[in-house]
Amino acid sequence: MTTFLNVESVMKQQSQLGSAKTTKKSPIRYWVIAGGFGLSAVVVSAFAHLLIVSLQSQPDCVPHSKAGEVAPLNHTAAKSSC
Repeated sequence: MTTFLNVESVMKQQSQLGSAKTTKKSPIRYWVIAGGFGLSAVVVSAFAHLLIVSLQSQPDCVPHSKAGEVAPLNHTAAKSSC
């Protein structure tokens, strides 16, 4: 009977040690995950900023030669919006 109790207590101690090892996480892992989320947030916000700026800005008309006019070096707008 004493052998059975000793084996049972050793197994119990090993299971407790094993579970302690699996639950302990490395702090480096948290920093890597936090850095990944931080980098993702920067990239998403940069794309959002570019999208907002591109939708809000509308370039003014610039002076250019209209179709049919004589232009220096024959440069005209392909399709004028103004």
